[in-house]
Amino acid sequence: MKQVIVFLAALFLIVSFNLSAESVLVDDGFSSKGSAWAAGYGDWKVQSGRLYQMDSEEPLAKINLRVPQSGVMQYEFNAKYVDGGMDGHAGFGVHIFVDRAHNGKSWGNGDSYLLWLNYDVNTDNSKHYGYRAQLYKSTNHSTMKVVDPYSIEIPSSFLKREYLFADIPVKLRIDADTGEVRAYNPLRSNYYYYFYLPEDLSRGSYFSVRTNSLAASFDNVKITKIQ
Repeated sequence: MKQVIVFLAALFLIVSFNLSAESVLVDDGFSSKGSAWAAGYGDWKVQSGRLYQMDSEEPLAKINLRVPQSGVMQYEFNAKYVDGGMDGHAGFGVHIFVDRAHNGKSWGNGDSYLLWLNYDVNTDNSKHYGYRAQLYKSTNHSTMKVVDPYSIEIPSSFLKREYLFADIPVKLRIDADTGEVRAYNPLRSNYYYYFYLPEDLSRGSYFSVRTNSLAASFDNVKITKIQ
């Protein structure tokens, strides 16, 4: 009987630790007008329970959210195409572990990494041509560049019309201590692609969403500190 009690006590401690180690920092369904998001540039608005960026021609649209980041972080949200890209160029992505966000027009966004989906058929540069998943390193508000070799072409099957107009679930997990990034496949929820950042992260104070020549909407933003 004593062994059973000890076992149950140990199990309780393990479960309690796992629960306490996971903390939801942001859970925003944009159901109210009050918002902690700060528009950096572009035409951002909340309507019908979603966050919209409505300017399909603005190349540097950005919105910032103050949220502490360290350890293992998980980012989840839904993204939906609205307009843009008809000229053969569009993109969107997120800045993670931003130290100081810039609430204005800028190329970079503090010291951060930008995880980016890019569509461009107007350039002959193989680093950008086609539909690509890219990693950018932002050093400050004016300096940001693609990290080689992280400009990877995505199969054209992902550009099907039914995917383009769907509400796509995005899920990312970043381990700041190891630099591992997991990008989950929106079509197969348990399958993910992974790579490592060129350097480990320490702490960040902001999370940012940005678009390039694309009107889009976002919903169900959930940011969780896993450990």
